[in-house]
Amino acid sequence: MGTRRLLAIVSSLVALALPFAVAAPAAADEPLQSCWVSVDTGQSLCVDAGEDLVGAVEEDGVDLDFGDTAGRGTNAEVVLSALYDDTGYGGATFIMSVSGGNCSTTAYGYTSLSPYGWDNRAESFRSYNGCVTAVFSNTNYGGTQYGYYTSSSNLGTGMNNQASSWRVQ
Repeated sequence: MGTRRLLAIVSSLVALALPFAVAAPAAADEPLQSCWVSVDTGQSLCVDAGEDLVGAVEEDGVDLDFGDTAGRGTNAEVVLSALYDDTGYGGATFIMSVSGGNCSTTAYGYTSLSPYGWDNRAESFRSYNGCVTAVFSNTNYGGTQYGYYTSSSNLGTGMNNQASSWRVQ
């Protein structure tokens, strides 16, 4: 076989393989999400950041009680705390609620925020229904602690985007 013919065959094979050999551009990151999770039942819902999370939860048949309403229906969830991924209670939100309880008798929390996509994202938080909130730099409520406070519009340079676990009491 001649050199030209061999080069033509190799060039053809390279041309055929090229679309498969070149790495595809990295897909854009998925959008940040706002999430709600019932700490006792595990019921949850997430929507893209910027969408109405509370409205979506209520469309799903669950009433979220932030302490500003009385006599919610049988599907009421008492909101305990909310994390925000921006300072000043802005950006995406992670809402923790409980179906039958409050902070006066029990502490609630998540030993790891990773499964919810919230590891190292929180920059502010609010507590509801008489609760106080703390975030921790490590899982299992370890490492640096920030809280227990009713609210914090800025976790500061030591804890912004550092929370790996979250607890309310």
